[in-house]
Amino acid sequence: MMKKTILACAVAGMSLTGLAFGQVSATLTTKSGQTMSVQVVDLGGSGFAVKADGQDKQIAANDVAAIDFTGGTVANSDWDKLSSGGQVLMLKSGENITGQLIDIGGTSPLRLTFRTPSGEREFSSNEVARIVMSRPDNVATTNTAVGSTGTASAQGVTVSSQMAWTPTGITVRRGEWVTFSTSGDVKIGGEGNPIANADGVNSGVRAPGAPVATAPAGALVGKIGNGAPFVIGSRNRVQMTTAGQLFLGVNDGHLQDNEGSFQVQVAREAGSSRR
Repeated sequence: MMKKTILACAVAGMSLTGLAFGQVSATLTTKSGQTMSVQVVDLGGSGFAVKADGQDKQIAANDVAAIDFTGGTVANSDWDKLSSGGQVLMLKSGENITGQLIDIGGTSPLRLTFRTPSGEREFSSNEVARIVMSRPDNVATTNTAVGSTGTASAQGVTVSSQMAWTPTGITVRRGEWVTFSTSGDVKIGGEGNPIANADGVNSGVRAPGAPVATAPAGALVGKIGNGAPFVIGSRNRVQMTTAGQLFLGVNDGHLQDNEGSFQVQVAREAGSSRR
């Protein structure tokens, strides 16, 4: 009898340990626009199982607008990607996949099952930046019309320090000017965890394997399509050297241990040269 009791306690202890180990930190945005820091545990028939403020909670799947695994927030340009239909899974590599999240399970990192037009695919929570499911009630469609000042309305983009390239949702043309207004700081992993603003670490520290080897670690950088990366930093205006989709990133070669994000307002100037 004693052995059975000990075995039962051991199994219970293993179950509790497995549950704690299976939790992954994320920022959850609800349909009402509320954001909350949670530990994601599971997705089942009753919705998302999470821990918030030390309490177990169940949140109906239809009440969740987005889940972000990078510690950042969802930008307007991310919500606008929903117009193509379906949910959007955004990888830290910069790839976007349209489909539907159907399951969350496993331990840390979690296993995410996403149904796509070509079949079900599984992803680790470590490689996913965020999943955008539906537009919150308090978020309107981004207006990118050109205003009377001659500059298109800016799009807000959250550039996570853990994501290689963040799509802006803007397709530029060669020769046109784009304006950037950047706020926030990021913490670059490594010894001393230096803080970087848009111009990078103040001491001019370089990061091995960074997209722009000659620029300081942590600086705001960009690229157009699969073209060569370039430094943006705190410059307000940058002329595009080629055509394609504009991506933004943080100048670092090892992203997993970084923290924080830049908030960038991006706008195309009206009347600038385009071809």
